[in-house]
Amino acid sequence: MEQLKQQIRCKPDIASKFVTYRSELNSGLYVHKIYKKSLYIPDYLRVSFTRLRLMSHNLKIETGRWSRLPREASVCNCNNIVVQDECHVLLECPLSQHIREAYNQLDFTSLDNLLNGDFHLVDLCKYVNEVLKLFSGC
Repeated sequence: MEQLKQQIRCKPDIASKFVTYRSELNSGLYVHKIYKKSLYIPDYLRVSFTRLRLMSHNLKIETGRWSRLPREASVCNCNNIVVQDECHVLLECPLSQHIREAYNQLDFTSLDNLLNGDFHLVDLCKYVNEVLKLFSGC
C-alpha cells in the first residue's frame, strides 16, 4: 500500500482533478477518520462528504470538467470572477457565509484544517451537505 501511495505522490501533475485531490482534498492519501470511527453518521451526510472528497459534486469546477471548459471559465455566481471550486465554496464564498456562521465551531482557516480538524465529525458532514445543497442548483 505504501508503494502505491508513493507512485500516486510522484505522478505528474497533468490532470486537474488529480492535482486537486492530491494537493487539497487528501494530501496525505489516507482514509479519513469519518470512515474509521464507530460514530454513527447518517448516510445522506456521509454521502455528501464522500462526494466532496471524490469530486463527484455539481460545483462548477466539476461540471466544467465534464464540458471540457477551462478552469478559469468555471466561475462562481458570487462575482463571476472567482473559480467555484471546493476551497472557494467551503471557505470564502459570500453565498455560503451564512452557513459558515452557523458552524462557527469548525476551523475555516484552510481546507486541510476544515476537513481534518479535531471537532465533531457530524457537524463537518452537515456543513458540507448544506454547502453542496446550496450550490447544486447554481
